[in-house]
Amino acid sequence: MNPKVAITVCCSPVELSERLKRPRFDLLAVVLLVADHRDLSDLLALCDLLWDARVVVILPNQENETLIKGHRLRPRFLTYVDGKAGDVSQVLTKMNSTSVRACHTPWMS
Repeated sequence: MNPKVAITVCCSPVELSERLKRPRFDLLAVVLLVADHRDLSDLLALCDLLWDARVVVILPNQENETLIKGHRLRPRFLTYVDGKAGDVSQVLTKMNSTSVRACHTPWMS
């Protein structure tokens, strides 16, 4: 049983900020594809809005400074642009199956 998942693409930090300020009951994860250091700095400014989201970060390189800043976004999964796209897909699939299972867990009395 795998419900359909809608994807919303935000092309700017402003769009992402506006989306994160809306109710998140339908938000499975936030996947951040970071193009460069400027993008990363812009996203770090949104940390307060990301604190309770399931974040997946795709960094542009493996430089130490980039990695340190990437971890400040508190990702559940972190990879690189030159990594395997299948890894991100597997993580999102796992998050989705966990989310579906949690929705169908009966309340304890």
